[in-house]
Amino acid sequence: MKKTIFIIIVLATLVFPTSFLVIAYEENKSNEVPELQIGIFGASLAGGLRKTGFMIYNNGDDPILDIHYVFSIKSSENNEIDFSYSKEIEPLKFNSAYQFLTNEVQGFGMVTLSLIVSSSNAGDKNLSISAFQIGPYTIGRPWILTWFNSQ
Repeated sequence: MKKTIFIIIVLATLVFPTSFLVIAYEENKSNEVPELQIGIFGASLAGGLRKTGFMIYNNGDDPILDIHYVFSIKSSENNEIDFSYSKEIEPLKFNSAYQFLTNEVQGFGMVTLSLIVSSSNAGDKNLSISAFQIGPYTIGRPWILTWFNSQ
């Protein structure tokens, strides 16, 4: 009799905590949302003065839906440079990225590169960096540092 009670207590001690852990993990797993990550880069000497642009990355477990972005390059001092592009893109699957490149900007002086991204299930993000425009080249953070201080 004592042996049976001891076995029941040992099993109860082992089974109940683990079942609560499984339930808690499943609840946390179901509350996870896709993770939207954005980064901006400019042409750089290290990249051979390539185009400027941005990347949107899905770092979560589910697809990111209804993605809309607005990318702009604007003069910091005057209104000489004013480039803006917006678009809605296809859903991003897990561990995939969308990249935008442009070399349509002309001018000279300090500029601000801004990106605003919204989605229906991963929230909104925005990011701005400073760069220098020299003719068709927007000299700023190189592509390799796209995710440095990104959101």
